[in-house]
Amino acid sequence: MAFKTAATPDTGPKPVKSSNETHSEVSSEVEVPYTDYEGQNGKPFTVDHYELSDYWNDLEGGFGEEVATIESYMKSQIERGEIANSQKAIKLELKKIEKLTNMTKEERTTVKLGNIAAYAKFLMEANNIKNKVKKYG
Repeated sequence: MAFKTAATPDTGPKPVKSSNETHSEVSSEVEVPYTDYEGQNGKPFTVDHYELSDYWNDLEGGFGEEVATIESYMKSQIERGEIANSQKAIKLELKKIEKLTNMTKEERTTVKLGNIAAYAKFLMEANNIKNKVKKYG
């Protein structure tokens, strides 16, 4: 009695990537640090994260003030060593703030940004008070 075995197709040798190809793939995946994002992309990280389009800084109906407040808060947190200087860390911080301000399910960008900016401003003021207490005792 003979058993048949499944034939395995010969795929041949697999192409080997050169070191230059591997290096270019890795370098394209490396994200720029948060503090360098605006210089690299021409707009703040918050604008791209919340998909605010090109009119985010419009004097009438734009989000310039809110974006500036959020960016200032994030940069101060990085300077204080509270969060890492990475886009991933900023995304996590924004997600945390959205959860704390009950904005996770809010679809209106104007409401979401307004609340996040107000909370960020509150946190910066609280940190300033803490710093003054430490300084003057």
